[in-house]
Amino acid sequence: MNISVKNKVILTAIGVFFLFVSIAFLPRDIKEYEIKQKGEIVEITILSMPSNCRSTKWHPKVSFIYKDKVYSKGTGWGICDKQVGDKFLMKHLDKYENIFVYPKEHFTYRFLSTIGLLLLGLYTLVYAHASQMLPYWLKGEKKEYTPKRLTSEEMLKRHLAHRENSPRKKKKDK
Repeated sequence: MNISVKNKVILTAIGVFFLFVSIAFLPRDIKEYEIKQKGEIVEITILSMPSNCRSTKWHPKVSFIYKDKVYSKGTGWGICDKQVGDKFLMKHLDKYENIFVYPKEHFTYRFLSTIGLLLLGLYTLVYAHASQMLPYWLKGEKKEYTPKRLTSEEMLKRHLAHRENSPRKKKKDK
């Protein structure tokens, strides 16, 4: 399983890309999970709603006011049923000023996919660079056992050495 230099470069680039993408998303996912677990419910006031609020391809952003500052978040979880000026409840922690979470929002799949992307990037890098360091049985190669051919003199020496060290010989000597 020898990998060409061109394929090593391609696999390395893919692995590094996967690592950077997953590392970029991981801190935000961890913060949102913390807000989901420990955050307090806050009341926000909707400032503007997009015209295509229920778009399934892209989540348009809704703007809202919290503590006299304007924030935005992708639409979802019932906010499209509201009008401009309505109040809406979200979860928030003051230590993460710009991150708001819908109370019913779930992060399990997104978090698992980020971890999966991280592991895939690591696997790709290891596969590209450590494959020549793996033992032959992990590479899928078969190694045939070929016994060494002994000459008649070598066979006689081994036989005599075995006889000298045999348990029967030791019993007779006693």
